[in-house]
Amino acid sequence: MHSDGLFLTKKPTNNWNGFHLILPSVSISNVGQLAVDMLLHNLKDKVKKVSGIYDEALLPVTGKDHNGEIFESMEVFEAENLKLVIIQQRAPFIKGRIPSFRQRLLAWIERCQFKKVTILSSVSSHVKTDADLNESSPFRFLCNKDTIRKELVSKHQWIEYSVKKLLEHKGSLELPGSGIAKSLYEDSESQNIPFVVCLVFCNHGDSRKELRVAMQHLQQYLNLEWALGELSEPSHWKIQSAYDNELMIF
Repeated sequence: MHSDGLFLTKKPTNNWNGFHLILPSVSISNVGQLAVDMLLHNLKDKVKKVSGIYDEALLPVTGKDHNGEIFESMEVFEAENLKLVIIQQRAPFIKGRIPSFRQRLLAWIERCQFKKVTILSSVSSHVKTDADLNESSPFRFLCNKDTIRKELVSKHQWIEYSVKKLLEHKGSLELPGSGIAKSLYEDSESQNIPFVVCLVFCNHGDSRKELRVAMQHLQQYLNLEWALGELSEPSHWKIQSAYDNELMIF
């Protein structure tokens, strides 16, 4: 099924008008994708896979997941009762094809009439300012709508991301390691749909601590504490830690 440029492998049965779209950006330490995995795991039977997305910008990948189910390069999940649509990206982009993908994605978002869009991503810790170093939380956010931005700051005490480039393109945001989050956010400023980018500062390696901080903020923003309960990690994550598997390897 073509939907303004994006090819959905199955036609969704529901109208997503008024739903909240959540998607990851392939970023440093894979925080965005891991956050989506954790969200799907903790939603349990409240969420189901409804389609895949095939696009020429994505490396074509398929295989079996930890449950023995076939996975695709990009997948679409729906939590109907929570009015959530969640995208998971399991394959990298093909170089040079990201700009056209962003156009197709934004057209699809507009066509589906999503109420809000949240992008989950991360940014390299080396760009922290003195002000960032004085903050205990690695979490930051960006929002293209003033009303929501002010609410997140005043109601939830979120800290807005503010690192700017100093030399060329002075004044524009500097988001190294954030994947397509920066360009999607800049594209969103011309959109009527509210976009929120959830970011954590991190480095390469085990980012579970930063991931949990991001998930706590996402729960807060989506008011999902009651639906998710105490967060647990997917069981297949155990293979991520070399320390946990040292004896298994040898």
